[in-house]
Amino acid sequence: MRRRISTLEELYLLGKLMRGVGSQNVDFRLRQADFAADAKQTGAPWLGMKVADIGRLDRVLVVGSFLRKDHPLVANRLRQAAKRGQQVNILHAADDDLLMNLANKAIVAPQALPEALAQILKAVAEAKQQPVPAALAAVKVGEDAKNIAASLASGKSAGIFLGNLAVQHAQATQLRLLAQELAALLGAGFGFFGEAANSVGGYLAQAVPGAGGLNAAAMLAEPRKAYLLLNAEPELDCHDPSAAMKAMDAAEFVISLSAYKGRAPDYANVMLPIAPFTETAGPSSMPKAACRASTAWSSPWARRARRGKYCACSATCSASKATTRTAARQVRDEAIKPDQVAAKLRQSPERDRAAARGRPGGLQRIADVPIYFSDAIVRRAASLQQTRDAAARAPG
Repeated sequence: MRRRISTLEELYLLGKLMRGVGSQNVDFRLRQADFAADAKQTGAPWLGMKVADIGRLDRVLVVGSFLRKDHPLVANRLRQAAKRGQQVNILHAADDDLLMNLANKAIVAPQALPEALAQILKAVAEAKQQPVPAALAAVKVGEDAKNIAASLASGKSAGIFLGNLAVQHAQATQLRLLAQELAALLGAGFGFFGEAANSVGGYLAQAVPGAGGLNAAAMLAEPRKAYLLLNAEPELDCHDPSAAMKAMDAAEFVISLSAYKGRAPDYANVMLPIAPFTETAGPSSMPKAACRASTAWSSPWARRARRGKYCACSATCSASKATTRTAARQVRDEAIKPDQVAAKLRQSPERDRAAARGRPGGLQRIADVPIYFSDAIVRRAASLQQTRDAAARAPG
């Protein structure tokens, strides 16, 4: 199990290690809850366009994103584009001041997001005089949905984007299918605002379950005898921290590779210190390219630890000729060829019609991952933990 702060090389090597010992239980998507889309996913979900193209759209719908904190650079592009006439529409479970001109917004309960998106889809179909999907015939369209649909249908170049909350939603697959259907109806771009730099790189590095393998949620719901954790703190990084810790406690053997001790001594049998991503050169995934990320500073210890880690993984697999001088470039070239990246970026080979579900009742929880709590480094930055966004959330 891995977090996305790992480089593409690290993700690839750890996956190679697990498959070398006969396990397809590999996953980097620790905060995801719904994996139903995996059955038809043949490529890497990604932004769907160049980052610069976001500002060239005239209509945008963002579903399930704490935009200013989850994706501040994208938020700034949308903010500037809105000043030039771009109509930005928001569908979310929490209201927030995005500091930009919004055309429309609809704030609904978390479990009502699929129904709200279905309303928008139906309203767009009606506005464009297209057949309404049979699965949505009984959907009642509210005023907010009508306004968003009118905005989207009036544009020439639209973009539909799913944010962190949508991807981590319990009905993430349904949200995805509805968004894809909406994009197809509008002739719009469709994509994901990735949770972290290597949200795409994890797929490109094959850090996802192989044939017969378990996804991250299943690995914790059905405890394994052993776990190998790379840059992961289960008590902080998983969708269900309680289940994660129960799985760690029940395991016979846990190996933790991390730059920080954290709570690992409570459950890990072996702790291997490694360099953080700020001291590890490697690519971070961006649209249509695997972009090189340089180190902020690299100590001699970090370089030795990194070489040792690469060599240990390869040696355990007995599937590589790597030596202690194995360069990150060699690992990257083995993992993925730059000219193959574009072919691996696709949202899904086909779209299914998605039915809207009834409005749920009862108490529902709305939670985000605060901007200064998202990875091990910012969680331990004393200055950042003094900000309002990090109040009372710093790890011990």
